[in-house]
Amino acid sequence: MYQQFSNNRIQDYSKSLCCQPGYYSDELHYREVYLTQRDPAHRIVSMCYEAFPKKSRVSIPVIPDGCVDVVLAFGNDFCQGISVCGTISTLYAMDFQESDYIFGMRFLPGKFPPELMGDISSFMDEQHDLALHVREWKFIDAMRQSANFYERVALAREYLSEFARSDEYKEMLVQHTVDMICNSGGNVGIERISQELVYSPRYVERVFKEYTGFSPKKMCRLVRAHKALLMLLCSKEFSKTMISLECGYADLSHMNRELKSVLGVTPKMVGREDLYLGSMKTSQTVYNF
Repeated sequence: MYQQFSNNRIQDYSKSLCCQPGYYSDELHYREVYLTQRDPAHRIVSMCYEAFPKKSRVSIPVIPDGCVDVVLAFGNDFCQGISVCGTISTLYAMDFQESDYIFGMRFLPGKFPPELMGDISSFMDEQHDLALHVREWKFIDAMRQSANFYERVALAREYLSEFARSDEYKEMLVQHTVDMICNSGGNVGIERISQELVYSPRYVERVFKEYTGFSPKKMCRLVRAHKALLMLLCSKEFSKTMISLECGYADLSHMNRELKSVLGVTPKMVGREDLYLGSMKTSQTVYNF
């Protein structure tokens, strides 16, 4: 199921951090495309994706990634609305019941346009309807008339380009913090970050939480846990102990505790062929389509 996750992709945080392995379930038709540096919106959006459920009701797992998704849901060729799916704090389920198609845009951590959402803390573990203005209605109409996935991606790029403005200093601070965390594999402390940015640790933490909803320390834990999860799924040539050391954990038991605490995933769940789909009956649903 996860053959497409090469080791190079796992090492590329812009792809591995934003990856949701549960979307590759056998219960969905799913595909995605990552934005490249040629796209004006690549600084704020990681990918666009689409999904079709294969049966009338599908439940898939979603794990914390620090990202915010904007999702258009369609049923019977009618757009049911645009949702803002806020970042989540633990393992949840996403349910398909009323929609037969979704198209999503995944914003990088700290990059969701504040004019679309406002205070990010109110969107933690929540799904809200996006207010529809003329811009959104035009986007919906064009998406409904599009012929294929790649036309829809092109329309999304055009829509997103309106939000790809130059960063203000706080946004640049958040971006540099994310870059330092991810380039270190999640193994950098707040003191090192504050020295590099020439701001106090308390100020860096406050601004970072304002834009992402969580602390730099939590971001470090997310980056390590995502890399560990993808390596457990895809890098079968490595033992679990080797993976734990590669990801910066003290030992295997440390990695196991962090996977459970940060992602809500146990090693036993990761060992299943279909990831942890079997646990969905006990998981709370956070996104509904």
